[in-house]
Amino acid sequence: MSLFFTPSKLGKFIWGAGPIIQLPTSTSDQVGRNRFGIGPSVVGVVMTGPWVIGGLVNNVWTISKHENFNNLLIQYFVNYNFSHGIYINSAPIITNNWNAEKSQSWVVPFGLNVGKVFFVGKLPLNFSAGFNYNVVKPDERGPWETRFQLQFILPRFY
Repeated sequence: MSLFFTPSKLGKFIWGAGPIIQLPTSTSDQVGRNRFGIGPSVVGVVMTGPWVIGGLVNNVWTISKHENFNNLLIQYFVNYNFSHGIYINSAPIITNNWNAEKSQSWVVPFGLNVGKVFFVGKLPLNFSAGFNYNVVKPDERGPWETRFQLQFILPRFY
């Protein structure tokens, strides 16, 4: 979970910085670490016409005495919006495990997604699907990834 503090006056470039907090919600070591973690996070976005371009960077360290982890996440995103809520984008999640052996620490994917924003009643939803090819990866990781995502877009509460 990330919390971003942003300037009150927004311009063409929007940025934010704040903490990222990892909660111990994983039930399997294959999908995540069941430990508390915390670290810094920054994001920047430029919106111009149908284009949305930006990036997110964070690093999470463990708060646990039992296991030490130190993980970097970098996500750039390039999004092109068509009419009727349809879009294409590239938004791979690049990761590095600073504690792993150097040749096994990085995952660097590249891919493409297609999506659509639509409504169920008055609730806006965002669905996207895509694929990534892992250009750099640890030996145990597969070369391809697929991504299916459904987001609930909540209204403003203020």
